[in-house]
Amino acid sequence: MTHQHSAKPLPLPLVKYAYEDVSAGVVRQHRKVTFSHQKKISVLSKRIMARVLEQIPYGATELCPAYRVGVLDLIKNTGLDPRDVYKYAKAAVDELADVRWNFEDLDKQVYIPRHLLNTSLPEAEASRVEGGLITIVLNPALAPYFVHLAGSYTTFSLPGYLELGSWYAMRLFEMLASWDDTGVWYVSLEDFRQVMDCGAVVDKLNKPRKDKSGNPAMKYPATKDLIEQTVNRPQAELAATAYAFDYVAVTAAKTGAGRRKITHLEFRLRQPRRTAVPPEWLADAASLRLIEGLRRFAISEHNIVTYWDVLGQPGLGKLLREWQLKENSQERINSRVNYCNAALVRAGKQVLDYRRQQALQANTRTQHELFPPGVVPPWRMGR
Repeated sequence: MTHQHSAKPLPLPLVKYAYEDVSAGVVRQHRKVTFSHQKKISVLSKRIMARVLEQIPYGATELCPAYRVGVLDLIKNTGLDPRDVYKYAKAAVDELADVRWNFEDLDKQVYIPRHLLNTSLPEAEASRVEGGLITIVLNPALAPYFVHLAGSYTTFSLPGYLELGSWYAMRLFEMLASWDDTGVWYVSLEDFRQVMDCGAVVDKLNKPRKDKSGNPAMKYPATKDLIEQTVNRPQAELAATAYAFDYVAVTAAKTGAGRRKITHLEFRLRQPRRTAVPPEWLADAASLRLIEGLRRFAISEHNIVTYWDVLGQPGLGKLLREWQLKENSQERINSRVNYCNAALVRAGKQVLDYRRQQALQANTRTQHELFPPGVVPPWRMGR
């Protein structure tokens, strides 16, 4: 039975997402305990959680009481009818309420399931769909996997990700994001099946189902079908994103008649993430002088390329002048490596957090423009 109620909405910020500003759409996930390592959830639920993770800033030490996502974000660029978005939102929140993250230590024989959402709250504080917004309350027991991640996280930008229409493309996007520093992901076919949720089909007790021949039932048991559905088709979707890729099917040594068995897949990003200053930056005289100055103050190549666009040349030049003034004063820098890199990263994070706050504040106006008091949302309109 559905109960109607008029619980007062939580006084939480409404979020406007600036697609043109990549830094305002960054998703940070734990490197090992992510959605790419847990059971499959639908495309719509993945979109919700990407928007939730976007709202958790770098350096956060605790979860917010709740996170809010606009219902129209679910169907943007999908071609789905906005008049049905309320139905889609309900189904996605239902699914997320049932999602469990499973933690297991096989050596110690310890298995711990954790619900993704906090489902034990009173109505006014619970996850729900209301007033054009989806409210998500994460389980505080999972906080260590969302905040204060230090070096154990991977990041990717939402532009591109939210334009994907298939689950397999979204899963590959997430996995390739974990390898964008090297640009190469080499994975056994067995592990790839597990990651892409194409391993053995199991029942509710996690027992493998059998096919007609008595063998473990598999999704896409033929390797050629597996590759067609989970690699070739997503490859076309990812072609316009930062994780466009090529791949090679690696085969075992031939032992008899017939084709060689595919044992591994090797994915190569067409544009790996920069880890060093590109030659074209050094070709510009102004950029070259700035880079040489940063190197004199022991700024790492990684930090230069990471914060080059975030701080811009004026911001980096300002830091250089401050460091030079400090060097000429009575308070010289003891360790350029530690002091200057920390100062640059701190300045970069402040810029990113400022942009995120600007987006949060701007959305209050945007959301009220979309659904001002007295206006009927599109999903409640007659057909």
